[in-house]
Amino acid sequence: MLIGFAAGSAAALGQIFISQDVFSLLAGSAGSIMLFIYILVILAQIRQRRRLEAKGAQIRLKVWLFPWLSYATILLMMGVLIVLGWMPEQRLMLTLSAAPVIAVFIALWAVRRRQRSRGAAVTLA
Repeated sequence: MLIGFAAGSAAALGQIFISQDVFSLLAGSAGSIMLFIYILVILAQIRQRRRLEAKGAQIRLKVWLFPWLSYATILLMMGVLIVLGWMPEQRLMLTLSAAPVIAVFIALWAVRRRQRSRGAAVTLA
């Protein structure tokens, strides 16, 4: 939700500097943001299912052809994002939606890495 909010806000602020209408910009950026979010959901599902299976937990709702269908879906969504990047009329919307998502990922990665290094330092002392 925060990633979607950040990207939508960035797209709205970008409207000030862009000559396109707000609706087209937000509709286009929302579509690419949803692709990013769905990719994250699939990656989370793969990770969580593997953790549950390692613990021996019974999984009631199973995805067909796991994990291959999940990986294929991620590849197809990434393919759509690549095609959007090649289309000149979509490139700006993709950039406005991708930039905040990438910035949030980098920030979260940095915070998580810092927390892990502090935890490791504490356990070593």
